[in-house]
Amino acid sequence: MKKIAIDFDGTLFPTLEKVLEIYNRRHNTNLALSQITTYNFCDSFEPAIADEMIELFVDKDVYDNLQPYKGAIRAIKTLVEQGNEVYIATASDIRNMKWKEQLLQKHFPFIPKHNLIRIYNKALLNVDVLVEDNIDTLKMTFADRVCFNQPWNQDEDADWVYSISRIHHWGEIINVISDIERKNKEWEK
Repeated sequence: MKKIAIDFDGTLFPTLEKVLEIYNRRHNTNLALSQITTYNFCDSFEPAIADEMIELFVDKDVYDNLQPYKGAIRAIKTLVEQGNEVYIATASDIRNMKWKEQLLQKHFPFIPKHNLIRIYNKALLNVDVLVEDNIDTLKMTFADRVCFNQPWNQDEDADWVYSISRIHHWGEIINVISDIERKNKEWEK
């Protein structure tokens, strides 16, 4: 049995895509996900735009009808059925935690409610595997690292140096975790 922590925004749910959709609708703009090339919005947009986008993360409109990434429900249910403990770890503002909790209960009722963790320094988590879209967070953890591929986390050097496995969709997670377990058993010999 493994303890697996999964990030909420940008890993489990396409929150940023919804933020962009709402921002574009409100301002009649065409900002795109591909424009975000680092985790810091200020590197990709002028400060006023970045600040407003950050504030949108605590706007209820973002969480209304937000759906998990395709394949996430089935993949995580499989992980739970395999006997793994699954936690959702989010570096979230307290103002949106209620909505995140409601989304998890709606789409992932098999994850216990108390397995939602609000934490900024995910390196403090005592887990075996961390699935995350922030490459800097993955660099800091001692857990086995799985990066959910996004435009802002492209760093092949980090993947190699920090032994980061990368997934492009949720259908890959079971095999990646199995590979991690196999490699860990080989190292133990």
